[in-house]
Amino acid sequence: MSIRITSAAIHGIEASPVEIEVRTGRGKKYFSIIGLGDNAVKESRERVISSLGSCGFTVPDQVLVNLAPAEMKKEGSGFDLPIALAVLLATSQVSFPQGLDIFAFGELSLDGRLKPVRGAVSLAVLALRHGYDMCLVPYDNCEEASLVNGIEALPFRTLADVLHFLHEGVKPERTSFESETFENHSPTMLSDVVGQKLAKRAMKIAACGSHNLLMIGPPGCGKSMLAERLPGLLPPLLEQEKLEVASLASIAGGISRSLLRGERPYRAPHHVITDVGLIGGGSIPKPGEVSLAHHGVLFLDELPEYKRNALEALRAPLETGRVRITRARGSEEFPASFQLLAAMNPCPCGKLGSPQPCHCDREAVRRYLGKLSGPILDRIDMHIELDPVPLRELSQQESAQQRAQQREDHDKQRSVISSLRTLQRQRQGGLNSTLSLMSLLRSENCEKRSIDLLESIGERQGMSARSFTRVLRVARSIADLGGDTKILPEHVHEALSYRSLDSLRRYVENLSAH
Repeated sequence: MSIRITSAAIHGIEASPVEIEVRTGRGKKYFSIIGLGDNAVKESRERVISSLGSCGFTVPDQVLVNLAPAEMKKEGSGFDLPIALAVLLATSQVSFPQGLDIFAFGELSLDGRLKPVRGAVSLAVLALRHGYDMCLVPYDNCEEASLVNGIEALPFRTLADVLHFLHEGVKPERTSFESETFENHSPTMLSDVVGQKLAKRAMKIAACGSHNLLMIGPPGCGKSMLAERLPGLLPPLLEQEKLEVASLASIAGGISRSLLRGERPYRAPHHVITDVGLIGGGSIPKPGEVSLAHHGVLFLDELPEYKRNALEALRAPLETGRVRITRARGSEEFPASFQLLAAMNPCPCGKLGSPQPCHCDREAVRRYLGKLSGPILDRIDMHIELDPVPLRELSQQESAQQRAQQREDHDKQRSVISSLRTLQRQRQGGLNSTLSLMSLLRSENCEKRSIDLLESIGERQGMSARSFTRVLRVARSIADLGGDTKILPEHVHEALSYRSLDSLRRYVENLSAH
């Protein structure tokens, strides 16, 4: 009888195949699991024994389970189901069709029920890659495993259901997992935010080229509302992007309904988060917020209040789009290609530059702005300043017709941004935020007078090479929105206007000089 039961172990975002081997015998009782498993794997022994007993099966006196390859570390409770099946096959208590290859994962409860495990998407991807046309999964994992096209995820609620399928060949009844499509879902709109015309223009530019954006303004001016509405401007996830995002979300503990609709992730961690929570880590490396925002938006409100270590750890992922976590027990790499949105007050009291008087002394403002290092600010393409919204604008009511028109305008803007992103990928192999300086300076991309203008202004302002490149990237997106094939001087002027923090710092320095 040619029976092989295969499962998998998760390492980072990838899964590696694990073959379950079982030998049984009579004599002094023992049930050993070898193969470099963690505590959850070792405790599988008790769960398997109890669940088999609950289903009316016996466990032989001696059971030796090997998880091969033995030198690869394994963790989690997902080996429960394949171990139980292997024990039953080894003792001939059940028989399955000859030549059947089984790929299975799932945690067993003491009464034989199947519980979900983390990483179902990565496990299903591995099964497909190794030639399986189906995998046996807990019912609660079926929806995410079904995101992998090309493999059938069969959902089971109990161990008895699995055995019935394998013996009789009757597939389980399956609920149709129907989720809302992205088109049927109504995302929030920029028009929900009152006023802030300049900020809305900057948001569209940022959405077009996937540029990092910092909003500076007093409390209550709409910074958080604007940030929450950026995902509504972005096109739905591409199929490969959706699979990558789903793999990360599955490893972290669950997939949201918005992801199933195709929406890009939006993460907004509180400023008390640690660098491990933000970047990822732990004794067994797990993805952090930057990875959970992969192909989406990471919003950091009150940016200067974040711990310095956490902010400085953002440097590498902002440049490379990846995070490598190295620990004593291993090293893992996670994707982290996200669009950074950040918000801050102009000073500790938040009133600097507003009609209300600022109560901060110059040194307090300098210390506040000094919490953000130059290298981090260099990695943010756009800085915009927001003003308080007049109360008379807040009290204006909108008619149903105006609301419908705003929805139509929003859908058009989203369609334009989606088309421009497609154009950028076809033209240069990626979005404008990833363009190299060499590509930007080519004659077909930028006029010579535009470069001369930026060089002149950049030298006067002491602009770094990284800032120089990022201004040109923003100018490229402005040109795309305007339908221009080349970067013109007016595009450079507008891109330079989105450098408010530079102006604010020079303003504070001038105050200190006097």
